[in-house]
Amino acid sequence: MFGTLFPAIPPGTAGWVIFLFAAYLLGHIVFLLGSYLDNIYDPIRKLVWPKATDFAYQQADRIKRDRLGAKAAKAINHPAGMAEVARLEADSKFFRSLVVVLVILLAATLANDGHRTGIVFPVLLGVFAVLSYWRYTERRYKSTEQAYRFMIVLAGDDSAGAGRPEDAA
Repeated sequence: MFGTLFPAIPPGTAGWVIFLFAAYLLGHIVFLLGSYLDNIYDPIRKLVWPKATDFAYQQADRIKRDRLGAKAAKAINHPAGMAEVARLEADSKFFRSLVVVLVILLAATLANDGHRTGIVFPVLLGVFAVLSYWRYTERRYKSTEQAYRFMIVLAGDDSAGAGRPEDAA
């Protein structure tokens, strides 16, 4: 479909070494390119999930200001909570990299093969890229929210529910 983008890989062990090295290198390049999506994430987060209505963020920020040093050290001793945050972060990074790969595939399809594939394949690639970007933002938001909630729980703050906007009504 894309023609010969790369030269043929020789058979045998040398071919596998070349393939593994190229895959490793390409993975790092995709990850690096995906990190630029973080610049787009911040404005979207402020629009979709504003900090003014984010109770978990407000409480975690208060805890951070008041007594983060001891709580941060305590967090390291709770691998289950840290693992959940790390899993959500890994998910967000996967979808961030998937966006880059889908955009590259879309560009390659349009540049090399657009006249033969018709409109369906490029449209599908575009739709999947948008959906992958949305999943990236959702996973990244959830990872930060989970980290905030984890800090609130570790703080053991009995007043965590006090001052919630819905409690004032």
